[in-house]
Amino acid sequence: MFFYTLRNKIVILTLAAVFLTTNIGFTQSIEKHDIIENLSAAATDCSKRENYLQALRYLDEAVRIDPENISVLLQRAAVNLKITNYSEARADLDKVLLYEPSNSTALCLRGIASLYLGFPHDAIRDETACLNISRFDALAYDILGMAYFKLGEYKEAESNYTLAIFFSTLNTTVNYAYYKNRADTRLCLKDFENALVDYTKAIELGAKTPDVYISRAIVYNNLKQYDNGIQDCHSAIQINPAYESAYMTLGELYVQQEKYTSATDTMTELLKIKPTYTDAYVFRGLVYLKQDAIKEAFRDITKALKLSPDNAQAYKIRGIYYLKIHNRKRAAESFQKAHELDPEAEDIIRFLNEMRE
Repeated sequence: MFFYTLRNKIVILTLAAVFLTTNIGFTQSIEKHDIIENLSAAATDCSKRENYLQALRYLDEAVRIDPENISVLLQRAAVNLKITNYSEARADLDKVLLYEPSNSTALCLRGIASLYLGFPHDAIRDETACLNISRFDALAYDILGMAYFKLGEYKEAESNYTLAIFFSTLNTTVNYAYYKNRADTRLCLKDFENALVDYTKAIELGAKTPDVYISRAIVYNNLKQYDNGIQDCHSAIQINPAYESAYMTLGELYVQQEKYTSATDTMTELLKIKPTYTDAYVFRGLVYLKQDAIKEAFRDITKALKLSPDNAQAYKIRGIYYLKIHNRKRAAESFQKAHELDPEAEDIIRFLNEMRE
């Protein structure tokens, strides 16, 4: 009887110990889950306020507590992508895909990281894998387009941007970047009419950045709609008064209209803002030559070469200057130097060939 009672006590005590141990572990698991949830929520709040460094601190702590938490690793990767920490983002995404090889979100995000790290082929691999799992992912098509664009495969890029636009319309409002990206591609394909449509649509959707206006101005230039292009250049300058490309494109548009004084005035305005901007001196020097302002042209060309001794265009313009004053020997030397600095430039090759005739 004694031994029976003792045995029962031992069984009861053992069961109690197991219960307590299990309950403590369960409680600790709940506490750990709650802590990670709170850290993740705090990081989300910081990201909304664009305080990404603080968001990373919260997420680093969450990963320290649970290094294999998929959602936290994805969240940290997304924040790192936001602040261009592409290598760190890719490292987290590699971990996620080690645990879950078919995680479409991780594949898409790793494709973005790979693209910006300079690995377009890796981006194509990941985005293609993502689309095999989630074939309506507009962002994946957009990143595919960007990867093909980087490789110079513009037709393939255009096709993927078109799919990005199509699938995004099925879910939410189209991201204006999809239209802008397709417009950039069509500009490279010299499909100016359709590029104009896409740039205009991007602007309507909210792309109010100076580069979009300048890209459309370049399209207008190619379509010989110079006044529209000039208006876009002024819009870009209004957004960013120090945007060099806006002044350079504006100058080119004035030259197309043979408004040479307006073109030189535009370069002068740019040089007030950026006094060492070599291209402005080169361009103004060329416009002065068109006006037969020889002295002013030589002054600008000399200044450009002083600022940038390896500027092929400056040597080309100097060659044109020497032709203007009938010094063919010096002209040939300048064109030859320009060719050495930029062997692929067709206009420089053409000048060289003319000198040899």
